[in-house]
Amino acid sequence: MPKIVNGWWLVVGGGFTLIELLVLLSIIAGLALFGFANYRSLKESQNLKNSSSDIQSLIRQAEFNAASRLNCSGGAGPNWFIYLTDATHLDLRCQVTGGPVVIVKTVVLSNNILINSIAGTCQATFPVKISFAPLTGAVTFADPNDTPACLSGAAVTNVTITVVNNNTSETKIFKLSQGGALDVQ
Repeated sequence: MPKIVNGWWLVVGGGFTLIELLVLLSIIAGLALFGFANYRSLKESQNLKNSSSDIQSLIRQAEFNAASRLNCSGGAGPNWFIYLTDATHLDLRCQVTGGPVVIVKTVVLSNNILINSIAGTCQATFPVKISFAPLTGAVTFADPNDTPACLSGAAVTNVTITVVNNNTSETKIFKLSQGGALDVQ
């Protein structure tokens, strides 16, 4: 109840009511829930972008190493290639003529990020080998399984690799041509 003291209005026992506090708390809770949902979506999207960047970087590194004839373990004539072992693992490998295969770098894709498909003239299965020619960096595709027509031969001029986030169904598509051009969509 307001009182007049020395010509001033004073509110005695003032403060917020329980209803006002509950309304304020419900507004804050709603904003926090909205922010959390957006953060989670942003995090999933960023996981796909990071994995796509890792794949693109690995392809570019293999092209560069092949074009510059970078040796991997001594010897002459190194062959650089990317080996896709399964839906989550990619290896940058090299092999000196007549020597053992050396794994230079391995990329493991983030949680819920998978290589969904690899296609040339048909759907290929894992493992897949993408080789880069010395000096030119020209690309050849090979399927070590029993479907060589999918990724090799004159009919195949590019390979499409589709990467998907299983939580959001968001995808990135890599189109790698035999000339070494890489288009990421």
